[in-house]
Amino acid sequence: MNELPEELPEELPEELPEDLPPPPPARPGLILAAGGLWVLVGAFFLLMTCLGTVLDILLEAGRQGPVRNSTAGCAMQVNMLIWGGFLTAGIRTLQGKAKDTIITSVMSILVGLLYFVIGAVSLWLAGGPGRAPGPFVTAMLVTGALSVLLGGALFLPAVLALAARSQYLEWREALEPPRRRRTRRRREEQDEERDWERPKYPRDPKRPWNRARRDSDDDDSWG
Repeated sequence: MNELPEELPEELPEELPEDLPPPPPARPGLILAAGGLWVLVGAFFLLMTCLGTVLDILLEAGRQGPVRNSTAGCAMQVNMLIWGGFLTAGIRTLQGKAKDTIITSVMSILVGLLYFVIGAVSLWLAGGPGRAPGPFVTAMLVTGALSVLLGGALFLPAVLALAARSQYLEWREALEPPRRRRTRRRREEQDEERDWERPKYPRDPKRPWNRARRDSDDDDSWG
């Protein structure tokens, strides 16, 4: 059997060895909230769009008579593109793979403002003078309430992501592998040096390996 040492160290070393890898950086809380909202909103409305499309196809198949041309297919494709984009952007933001949050935030604000306008118009139509309670008023009220709710659900994560943009960029840079980080910085330094490079003398466009003639070349004087 292995024998235990007679004397054990009384205190553990205060300093940890330098070979230990650094702990992974923590994801900013505002980024977690913004990305989670984008994922939830995108997934929910993408699912609702697919279900609505399937229901529309089933109703159209059971309807007798000639098939009517409608714009439901185009609207479905636009909705799937929008909500699929927000779902993908939310996932990439949570993983730290998105280069920045400003593009997704601006798009979220624009789409949210659009739904705010739709909700305001729907509520105005529902509460117009001389409107008696009926199916039209009910439909406008539901549309207006859902549009305002959706606009707020898109506006809130955009504000959170813009507020934590600097934290996200720092967190994303910390997640980047050291080798890739060094390569990126080396490329940035080379680009900066290339931008500041200037030719010492003008070049001949027909013969770039030779400098163009100047008036001073014809002057043989040493003065």
